[in-house]
Amino acid sequence: MKYIPIWLVHVKSKDLLEVYYSYNILGKTNESMYTEIPSYNLRKMILHDSYILNNNISFLKSIRTLEVLDISNTGSQSHRNSFTNYDELLDHPTWEGTMEILNLSQLNMGFFPESIVCLRLLKELYLSKNALVWLPEAIGCLKALEVLDISINSVCVLPSTIKELKNLRVLKLEHNRLADIILLKDLFNLKILDLYENELDWFELDIHRYQYLDLERNCFGASLLGATYDEKRSHYREKYNLGDRGTGCNNEYLEEALKSESSSESDFSEDSTSSNVIPDDNYEEECWDDEKVKSHKRRRNRKVARRVTFLKSLLVLISFRMITMKKNVGMMKKLNLILK
Repeated sequence: MKYIPIWLVHVKSKDLLEVYYSYNILGKTNESMYTEIPSYNLRKMILHDSYILNNNISFLKSIRTLEVLDISNTGSQSHRNSFTNYDELLDHPTWEGTMEILNLSQLNMGFFPESIVCLRLLKELYLSKNALVWLPEAIGCLKALEVLDISINSVCVLPSTIKELKNLRVLKLEHNRLADIILLKDLFNLKILDLYENELDWFELDIHRYQYLDLERNCFGASLLGATYDEKRSHYREKYNLGDRGTGCNNEYLEEALKSESSSESDFSEDSTSSNVIPDDNYEEECWDDEKVKSHKRRRNRKVARRVTFLKSLLVLISFRMITMKKNVGMMKKLNLILK
């Protein structure tokens, strides 16, 4: 359909509970219709790929009974939701006291909208396939959250307040750049943890507390965790149809680390050859084992690479926020020069 039906905008059906309007065009909307009607029962709106623009935000904010809102994209190029005022949408909407499930996936979001913390009853939040590089400390305010999906982003570090999400049952973090997840150790209700394709050197948590777990494509061989882990991973992939996933280490990062390691060893060899230093008799005993040295170098190289990536991503984020706020043009030029 080209435009949302007039009878829906004018709230002619007060007993309507759910609206499915995906792969259409939302068109012109008016918030006053919902703000002026004293009683209606609309609970759920599915509007992914509905060509939502910034001028539709006031309409979406005005439906005070909403409990489920899906305004994500699914890959279609013809009807993509293209609004950018995420903070405005989530800044105290009329449904802040009723919203339980919110899907903001694949909207090209470069920052986490902190205004979302006003949704005190939110139980499920989906932010996959965006451009997030970090999560704010304010996320700890979402105390009722049970499902959090930030998969397929570029998140490098978790906020310290994530440990406040005591009700969290499902945490999807696959395809990010996380190297440390120790903050998750206090989330005892967490049953599904997906860390596929990150940058973990090891998994320090107790695998027995999780019902489903996927740690493949990190910087260590997850098979070392034993048969219990293999069973949890297999059951998880079977249940959620993830059979196309691979196993083993993340070769991309290992190759990068080994390349850097090879370069470092070459430099060391040249320095050693050019010098006439004679090692003493105890030199062999004081040296680390070769494998430990290589492991240490790989960890060091990955940490340096992560820091560089994080700083670049942070500069991009700052640049994006400044553009949207239309401030400090001179600073923007400097940031662009740095990024180049």
